[in-house]
Amino acid sequence: MAGKRFAFISGVPKLLGSQYPFHQVGQSGQWVSDRFPNLEKHMDDLCFIKSMHTDQFNHAPAQLLVHTGNARLGYASLGSWVLYGLGTENQNLPGFIVLLSGGQVAGRG
Repeated sequence: MAGKRFAFISGVPKLLGSQYPFHQVGQSGQWVSDRFPNLEKHMDDLCFIKSMHTDQFNHAPAQLLVHTGNARLGYASLGSWVLYGLGTENQNLPGFIVLLSGGQVAGRG
């Protein structure tokens, strides 16, 4: 990440390690924290996707990329496509809504 500018970070950031121990469980040998004692019973039944990557390192564009497939505003999200394809069970309520966090949408001042 040499030469990249990170939002809200100045100087040389230090990464912290986990405060809780991890151990491998099940036949798959997946790593799990001791904070999830009930989850580790089901680790061999879970699906882990480890092949996804992005060059988006700031939170807002990365969120947009996850939900819409594009790091810029204005593209349909996965929820809207699901509603389009499957329809809605109730015509009196919206089938899909977007909740914003952090105040205003970027670009709408």
